[in-house]
Amino acid sequence: MKPISADSRLTLSRNLAALMKQREMDQHAVARAAGVSQKTVSNILRMEGSPRICSVEAVAGAFGLKGWQLLASPEVVDGLDELLAAWGSVSSEGREMIVKVAEREVAYSRQRS
Repeated sequence: MKPISADSRLTLSRNLAALMKQREMDQHAVARAAGVSQKTVSNILRMEGSPRICSVEAVAGAFGLKGWQLLASPEVVDGLDELLAAWGSVSSEGREMIVKVAEREVAYSRQRS
């Protein structure tokens, strides 16, 4: 299995540190809530090694999140939350339109770069 990239480990570390600060949790509290060792939490924060996906999922779950949310930048998570909310509230035709708009935006962005 391919290890998590250095950029992803940095994002994971920053997101976890921000959540811990926001919730006023230390490493031991996160480890207990996640059912992982304190060393696992410490390794994530220090970007030591490559955490297992199950560990990332468990740590994310301690904050009521999914693993991918800890691995994504805050801007991506916010945007996806809005998109998913819209997706769930529209008809199948509306979903087709969302996909078409997204495809056109990707094509437009590629032309500009």
